[in-house]
Amino acid sequence: MLLERLWCLFLVCVLLALPCGCDGDDDDSATWNDDDTDAGSDVDVDVDGDGVSVEDGDCNDNDDTMPLQDADCDGVLTQDDCNDSDAAVTETWFGNYTANSASEVAAIAACVAIDGSLTISDSAVPELSALLNLTAVTGDLIIGNNSELSNLDGLASLAMVGGDLVVHGHDSLVNIDGLSTLATVGGDLSFLYNAVTELSGLSGLTSVGAMLYVLGNPALTDLDGLSNLAAVGGSLSVHGNGVLTSIDGLSNITSVPGDLVVWNNHRLPNVDGLANVTSVGGDLLLNENHDLSNLDGLASLTTVGGFVQIVDNRVTDVDGLVNLTTIGGKLFVCYNDFLTNVNGLANVSTVGGRLLLSRNTALTDLAGLAGLISVAEDLEVWENHLLTNLDGLASLTTVGGGLFIQSNNGLTSLDGLQSLTSVGGQLSIGSNPALTNVDGLSGITSLPSLLEISSNASLANLDGLSNLSDFADGSLYLRDNPALSNVDGMSGILAAGGDLFIERNDNLASLAGLAGLTVLGGNLKINTNAALCQSTVDAFIAACTIGGSVQDISGNDSGC
Repeated sequence: MLLERLWCLFLVCVLLALPCGCDGDDDDSATWNDDDTDAGSDVDVDVDGDGVSVEDGDCNDNDDTMPLQDADCDGVLTQDDCNDSDAAVTETWFGNYTANSASEVAAIAACVAIDGSLTISDSAVPELSALLNLTAVTGDLIIGNNSELSNLDGLASLAMVGGDLVVHGHDSLVNIDGLSTLATVGGDLSFLYNAVTELSGLSGLTSVGAMLYVLGNPALTDLDGLSNLAAVGGSLSVHGNGVLTSIDGLSNITSVPGDLVVWNNHRLPNVDGLANVTSVGGDLLLNENHDLSNLDGLASLTTVGGFVQIVDNRVTDVDGLVNLTTIGGKLFVCYNDFLTNVNGLANVSTVGGRLLLSRNTALTDLAGLAGLISVAEDLEVWENHLLTNLDGLASLTTVGGGLFIQSNNGLTSLDGLQSLTSVGGQLSIGSNPALTNVDGLSGITSLPSLLEISSNASLANLDGLSNLSDFADGSLYLRDNPALSNVDGMSGILAAGGDLFIERNDNLASLAGLAGLTVLGGNLKINTNAALCQSTVDAFIAACTIGGSVQDISGNDSGC
């Protein structure tokens, strides 16, 4: 019995000592569930004795110098292979690549080219030395929001970007000298919200295929680094660079196919760097440059295809635009507190959009617009308080939209509009306290829309409108003209398709000038005219066919 128990115990010990065929410890004693990579054997092959077997990744097991150094077995070591997971690629990365860490930048250190876009963004990447081999990016190169990046020295070999180059949001970026080899950018060049003081690193750049955008760089003082740039394929925008004092670095540019924008550069005294620009295909926007005292740097400019905007600058004149002949879009001259004249616009004959002259508090005359013949959309003259006349508009014959003369405190006469024969929209003369007559409107024979004359404290008559006869679709508003005594100038109007409102004209005593108006398509209000007999109002209503309603005829003189 004792011997049997000892024999059983021996058998148990033997069984416990065996691996039970599971090969869980990979001890080369079993093959049926082998977790290494040899076929049918648990013995790893290491021919060259370098300590790395074929099964563990040695793609050349006859050379003990190449363990784990060529992952794709293309004969190029990992550290020299741009993409060591693809045997067909050694120097070029095909496709887009995004790096969000220094290690991800280092992973493409062997790349000479990126056939796609490269983005290094939203990460703490202190330097780019791993990219010293990089000469070209065929797509976009975007480097953004890297709080520790102080320079771009790692891009010293980069000669070409086929798409957009965007460098933005680097609080520590103090120079971009690493871009000195860069010659061409095929798309946009956007340099936004960086800490640099100058752009000398772009001195090799000769062309930008699309837009050049320099925005919001608070320490940038000049654009001299762009002195070799000869062409941009789109818009050029210099915007919101608070201490920028010179744009002379743009002096080799001769045309801007898109928009030319110089906006919100508060220390910029002039635009001399644009001296060779002859044409702008899009808009010309010169806005909110609070130290900009002249536009002389634009003396070569002859054509603007779009909108011209000169707003809130320190300019005293616009003489720099003396050779400008064509404005394809709107023209806005507004909020220039030191502007005394617009003589520099003397060669502009047509404005292709709206013309707005507003809130130029020192402007005394419009003589510089003597060559203007037509305005395609609205013509508006607002709140130019030293302007006494519109004589500079003496050649103007056509306004395609509305005509608005509003709130010019010193304006006494509209005589400069005597050549005007056509207004395509509303005609509004309002809140000009010194205006005594509207004689300058004598050439107007038709109006398709509203005629509003209101709040002109000194206006005594409407005789200047005596030739207006075609008003079949219009409305007439006469309001708050306390010196107006009659409406004799309206005698040519026989029908009006809209409303007739005559209100709060304290000295108006007669409606005889409207005796011929017998058809009114809209509503009628004749009220609160203290000197106008109610009986006169009643007689007018009785003689007129009114398509709308009589809404208010109260407050007139009921005692006569």
